Amino acid sequence: MLRLQLTLNRDMAGHSLSRRSFLGRTALGTAGVCTSLTPASRWLAAQTTEPPLLPSYVVDANGNGLLGAQDEIVVRRALFSKRGFGLRPEPGFDYRADIFGRATVEENALEAVRYAVSEIGSLTTPTRR
Repeated sequence: MLRLQLTLNRDMAGHSLSRRSFLGRTALGTAGVCTSLTPASRWLAAQTTEPPLLPSYVVDANGNGLLGAQDEIVVRRALFSKRGFGLRPEPGFDYRADIFGRATVEENALEAVRYAVSEIGSLTTPTRR
């Protein structure tokens, strides 16, 4: 048992394994294992995701009961606007365009409206109010 320990110590004497080199080698090894276990189709799918298909009553920004270009125009006019913290909203903010309810109108809201219009735009019927 003593001879084994001496042999290990003698072998390790030639290699300087500092804390920095140990962490670097461990990180590179872990990254290599993680990337080799993930199939390429998951990498591609993560890059090409479609926006969520929301119900027509959520995406109907102008409130007429139909999905169309008018809904996109309402969202496009309020794009990149925020509600703010005052009693009145910031100029340019439109409550109808805030389809996710986050007090801000971002590009993903416009993409969701465009996607819903392209998928189910002609299938909607006017809703009686």
